[in-house]
Amino acid sequence: MEIAERIILIIGAILYFVPTVIAWRAGVKSVQSIFYVNLILGWTIVGWVFAMIWVMSERNELPTNPLS
Repeated sequence: MEIAERIILIIGAILYFVPTVIAWRAGVKSVQSIFYVNLILGWTIVGWVFAMIWVMSERNELPTNPLS
């Protein structure tokens, strides 16, 4: 495997798990479930979009001001 193929593979893997990484960084409660949906159904594009929408909808539910 050439270096260009390895770079493409790494970039693809990173892009594949973007919903999981965003959920983890945002502290979403259901990050484990999002990971499984992303892992199992992410390759279908529909599963990836579903995981991303799930992350964004739960992210919007988080309090914006932790002191309130």
